[in-house]
Amino acid sequence: IGNTPIVTAREAGLPESLRKKDLNNFAPRLGVAFRPFGDTRTVIRGGFGIFINDLIGAVFGSLRNIHTASTETFTNRITAGVPFLQFPRAFPDQIITGVADFRTANQIAMRNPYTMQWHFTVEREVMRNSGVRLSYIGSRSLKIVHQVDYNQPRRSTVPFSPAGAPFPLWNNIFSRVNGQTAKYHSFQAEFDRRLAGGLTLQSSYSWTRNRSDGGDSNETGSLIEDSFDRRREYSNVQFARPHRWLTTWIWEVPVGRGRKLGRNLPAGADHLLGGWELSGILLFQSGFWFHPTFTGFDPSNTNAPARSGALRPDRIGDGNLPAGERTITRWFDASAFALPPRNEGRFGNAAPFILSGPGMVVWSGGIQKRISLGEQRRIRLMANFQNLANHPNFALPANNISTPASMGRITGTLGTEGAGGAARA
Repeated sequence: IGNTPIVTAREAGLPESLRKKDLNNFAPRLGVAFRPFGDTRTVIRGGFGIFINDLIGAVFGSLRNIHTASTETFTNRITAGVPFLQFPRAFPDQIITGVADFRTANQIAMRNPYTMQWHFTVEREVMRNSGVRLSYIGSRSLKIVHQVDYNQPRRSTVPFSPAGAPFPLWNNIFSRVNGQTAKYHSFQAEFDRRLAGGLTLQSSYSWTRNRSDGGDSNETGSLIEDSFDRRREYSNVQFARPHRWLTTWIWEVPVGRGRKLGRNLPAGADHLLGGWELSGILLFQSGFWFHPTFTGFDPSNTNAPARSGALRPDRIGDGNLPAGERTITRWFDASAFALPPRNEGRFGNAAPFILSGPGMVVWSGGIQKRISLGEQRRIRLMANFQNLANHPNFALPANNISTPASMGRITGTLGTEGAGGAARA
């Protein structure tokens, strides 16, 4: 290793940054707004823009750690009492057995992913200090980064062997490349009440459809099962919740000095009855998407488990149970999935993220009390409460169909993610 020559980027015919420049990142923006009725109560807005993702984090930051590793196995032997391998000649001149591991690299001609975003919004003041907003929001993302294995052999009925890989002396050869896409559509309805009469209220509902062949939120992209077939990954985005309703409020209880009731309370009574404020958060939303998996064998004979871990099975039914039939012991229909045959040389046909997980209900609240001690000193007492309804927010169920005893069972709840927080002033 000490005698291995070091080749600079220039000597290898590459740019010093190990990436060709991306000079076509044109990002125009356009926005319009008008009042169709000539008054100040209704406004229509629209906009379009292109937004570029700068790959300066996990993708190119990882270039600092690029290296290869080699695993070699040496078997010593003793002849006439003399070991074949001994100091100072501790290793043989040639590799006996073993393969090298190549760490993930980046495509030299990688382009910056970009997103086209657009929206159409109608806003209307429905009463004093209160308004309604209806919006359609959409986007399309292109050139999303994902990972492929250049050492993956084609699917085959012949059991996998390193000798059948494109580069037999190497394990996986991962590379990050452009190619994945995403589409997002959302309808949103909002009601806002600015502080009036001691009450501030915001309530919004959103319906979302978000699909992609790159469902991983990591900047470095998802590692797909079959490097030769990216489109079979196109499905729901894991963290996109189809339905979400969120309401927050802050209410100044109208009792005490300076408020609607009890303006002239004595100081002692105001310390007890005045200055109270209540707040809260109420959230209902759909669950995360997930998919079933299986382990134990590789029906594609491409060394897929070493590349992406657990694999997806065949889908022979929908798998999603009606809401009234879902329980913590049977969240999805396991009979809708089957193990692929071992000898057909293919992957399972199930797409990723096709099952809906448990939804979430969060009701949190807060109460605070302000006490005035003259013109310069004040005391604020606060208390926040989480999960006032004592409602469990369940985690995703077990999804490995290779273990039928636990498949579809929910055995835990969400942690702080499901608890939410209390609204506060």
